[in-house]
Amino acid sequence: SSLPEVGGDSVQYFNPEDIDETTRKLKFIIENEKLRNDMREKGLKQAQKFTWVKTTREILRVYEKIFNKY
Repeated sequence: SSLPEVGGDSVQYFNPEDIDETTRKLKFIIENEKLRNDMREKGLKQAQKFTWVKTTREILRVYEKIFNKY
């Protein structure tokens, strides 16, 4: 799954098919202000890893490798 790569340690993971686990996690987040603040801070840092500029550079790097073979 790509979720750990995208979310990193800034999210709380849970099984979306397990209603009880989903409820527990959501309640835990709602009731824990420090956790919410930490998640928000980590989420902003995690989001900086995924910019259009970085994506474009990575795509160009891959294409260069492919076309340099020929």
